Amino acid sequence: MVRLAVLTVALATLVSAGAAAPATDGEPFFVGFSEDLPKEIGAAAVAPAAGLGGSAFRLTTQWSPGQTAIAGEEAVKLDRAVAASGSQRIVLAVFADAGSKAPQDAAGRESYCTYVRSVLARYPSIRDVVVWNEPNKSLFWNPQLAADGSPVAAVHYQALLARCYDVLHAAFPGVNVIGLALSSTGNDNAGSASPGAFIRTVGDAYRASGRTTPLLDTVGYHPYGTDAAERQELDREGGGGKRDAQLAHALLRRPARLGPQEDRVLPGGRRDPDRLVRHVVVLGCPGAGYGRPRSGSRPVPLLRDNGGSRRHR
Repeated sequence: MVRLAVLTVALATLVSAGAAAPATDGEPFFVGFSEDLPKEIGAAAVAPAAGLGGSAFRLTTQWSPGQTAIAGEEAVKLDRAVAASGSQRIVLAVFADAGSKAPQDAAGRESYCTYVRSVLARYPSIRDVVVWNEPNKSLFWNPQLAADGSPVAAVHYQALLARCYDVLHAAFPGVNVIGLALSSTGNDNAGSASPGAFIRTVGDAYRASGRTTPLLDTVGYHPYGTDAAERQELDREGGGGKRDAQLAHALLRRPARLGPQEDRVLPGGRRDPDRLVRHVVVLGCPGAGYGRPRSGSRPVPLLRDNGGSRRHR
């Protein structure tokens, strides 16, 4: 029997940004699996997932500095997964196998974004793509801090989002660019940044850049539990991941103002004339463990943190 890591993927519409959203319109919620097994065994992994009611897979593919096209064994594996996916929706996360390989400069960003574009061109059925993975962790993006102690990962990541958004939307108008994909844990030191601090720095860098076009279409978020017993549900009371999601779409709004008729009230009573982010997607990440609903309980998102990292409040 094939065992799959269960993950609920929620695309909850936060705002209407005015422009059409072909990749996600009409599908505010779907349930799937964060699992690369279809790359290894194809349909033998997809069939059990479909039987359990899953309609999507979150797959990963690895990029290396200087690489601009998928090739070799990785192409064979992704070919296998896509061919076997059938009606399953694929959300593809693209990142490197070490934080030191993160694209820190213009040349690296160009190489990475070109690679992502080439992958989407190869697979027309994939139009949901996650730009990097947990850039608030040094495991995936290193360094987190500059020599003077200022946060630098978020600044460079903002530039990566901007470049990839432009490259991908120019090539595929209906693409859904998923950004941030942050870990919910972080200690605001050289090893990691709390999601709130990271998002604020991305927002500062975005506004300082003078950019008037979006950075992303969807906010990605990884809601780790504080321990193996915690049930992770989409927050209905405005805490935890929901607060971070609200912060993200508040800070990453377009600088261009649309006029008072577009004003909306943000949490805390602050008004926002225009918002960038259309959706939030709750995703898993490599290495995470996943729980199962108790017998007779309704399906809920369950995640467990195997890393033992401290939750930052």
